[in-house]
Amino acid sequence: MGKPSNKSAEEKARVVIAVLRGELAAVEAARLNGVSEQSIHNWKAVFLEGGRARLGERATPRPSNREAVLEAKVAELTAAIAEADVQLRTLRQGVQTLPPTQTSR
Repeated sequence: MGKPSNKSAEEKARVVIAVLRGELAAVEAARLNGVSEQSIHNWKAVFLEGGRARLGERATPRPSNREAVLEAKVAELTAAIAEADVQLRTLRQGVQTLPPTQTSR
């Protein structure tokens, strides 16, 4: 097993894109970057697999930022209503358990 590459993900992506565009052959990209040709092929495979996986994720649309903000607000308000409901029930129980008061005449 060879030593790990010291190239960043961004550098690897640039190299892979150049190879995919046909701007560089894998052997040339390997020579220019001081890695094996197999490393270039591995980077390319990982890059393409990541793209396929990401495209699969996009089949279900992500909520927009506005939707995310609104969902957070709904959760906040739901929690506030639940807390108010608990407080109201507690107050009602307290009123029902109070001894009857004598009315003054």
